[in-house]
Amino acid sequence: MNKETLRFFMLGAALFVAGLLQFSDIAIFGVVPNFVLVVIVVAALLLRDLWYLLFLLSVAAFFLKFSPSAELEIVTFFLIGAALIIGERKLPWHTLVNGMFLTACATTALYAFVDRVAISSLMFALELGYNMVLTYALYHGLMAFRLFRHR
Repeated sequence: MNKETLRFFMLGAALFVAGLLQFSDIAIFGVVPNFVLVVIVVAALLLRDLWYLLFLLSVAAFFLKFSPSAELEIVTFFLIGAALIIGERKLPWHTLVNGMFLTACATTALYAFVDRVAISSLMFALELGYNMVLTYALYHGLMAFRLFRHR
């Protein structure tokens, strides 16, 4: 099994755990971080195979809303995730800086499309901060494994 496939399976496991955490209502000061979005951002940073990334993004959308119809929030999440995957390949900075930038953009875009009024709230600022910290922690946690050190 090659490195990219092993990375895919590890990030798939991380996405599964993130999906469970997303619905366990782990709130910090009343705000639940977007664990699934953070895993998708880190996957975009660490995986090169577009099909693996699109599969993880599809699974993430499935975790967020298990229903036979596509709702606006899930379609928005999927499109923002796809833009995030494409955008990561074009950004010129260090991988971690790209991840922080993409996390901020994706969180802001989700709020802009789903709940515009909440962007000016403390809840948005807290979730953005939590998502940034979680992206940093997950990225460095995975970089501790030799498997993720070099693309």
